[in-house]
Amino acid sequence: PPPQYLSTISSLFTPAIHLSPYSYSLPSLPLERPSLLGLLQSPLRRPPVLENWSPREILAFEASLAVRGKDFPFASKSVRTKSCKDCVEFYYVWKKSESYRAWKRGYECELREEEMEMRTKMKEDKEE
Repeated sequence: PPPQYLSTISSLFTPAIHLSPYSYSLPSLPLERPSLLGLLQSPLRRPPVLENWSPREILAFEASLAVRGKDFPFASKSVRTKSCKDCVEFYYVWKKSESYRAWKRGYECELREEEMEMRTKMKEDKEE
């Protein structure tokens, strides 16, 4: 058979799916449509960063940020199961999430309360 025939037939059965880190480009398939479940279970799929982190790991990461800021080597030691590279990658994805906004609101409230306590102590010390 001519090479064009083989390439045409193979494209019908194995279409090119273009994967990128954040999206999928699905071709129009004449014989079969891929399902979302099939894409999620595909060995070619790169799972989002947030899927690879357990709630306990996220809490340990957030606690390390509260203690040391963006000290990623310290964060990876706190989490214990993730490398420094994993922590950096997670930070920049997490920072755009609703979880980060909630954490930041809570953290800022705690800082304001501590600041108010410090100011009242300083006023009391000046009065004495």
